[in-house]
Amino acid sequence: EEDEDEEEIGTYLPLPNLSKLTPEEAATTVLSTTHGISMNLQQRLAKMFQKAKSHSCRAKIAEHFALFVNGLAEETKFPFEDFYYPNTCTAIPRYGDWENLPEGVTVNQIQYREYQPDKDEVPEGTYIDNVEDLKICYVILTHDAPEATIRLITSLYVEKVTNFVIHVDGKEKSGATYDRLVEYAKEMNEYAISAEGGEEYIRIVPRKKSVRVN
Repeated sequence: EEDEDEEEIGTYLPLPNLSKLTPEEAATTVLSTTHGISMNLQQRLAKMFQKAKSHSCRAKIAEHFALFVNGLAEETKFPFEDFYYPNTCTAIPRYGDWENLPEGVTVNQIQYREYQPDKDEVPEGTYIDNVEDLKICYVILTHDAPEATIRLITSLYVEKVTNFVIHVDGKEKSGATYDRLVEYAKEMNEYAISAEGGEEYIRIVPRKKSVRVN
């Protein structure tokens, strides 16, 4: 886009013309704590530090805050839609390549669109008329404390209504959690099929597809 003569671009951020800066300067400007995307992060961190007074406490907050931010910076696609429950909805267009969107479609429109199109504008069967036909799939991200995840599944489970996809963090130390949840899923799925006449309802993302969250 040709906007080199503009001093300020009308985006979400009040930025100067980034085309006039070096890559390093442009990145620094975007991450600025005064008008860049890290401004709100700085304010959030300052608010937490109001209650955390000691060095050790603030350092612990900073460490986990850094893990959160780095997780966003190194974001990797989670593999849920690659198997198990593919998206079959045809009412709302899906765009896999955001770098080559159709003319007139912007990333901002995709990110902020509403997923409730008018019933008259979508194919028949898009909306569920009978609540008894409703199925709910919970996606749970976990990395430790498998028994807490099991309690969560137990509390949410409704026979023949709920399904679960569990992603265990890809870090090596999460191996024991993965093994425990695989064991639990096998046990509960076998019971659902044999005793309840149902079907498999807990699925664990295979270890080879696990993603390191931070």
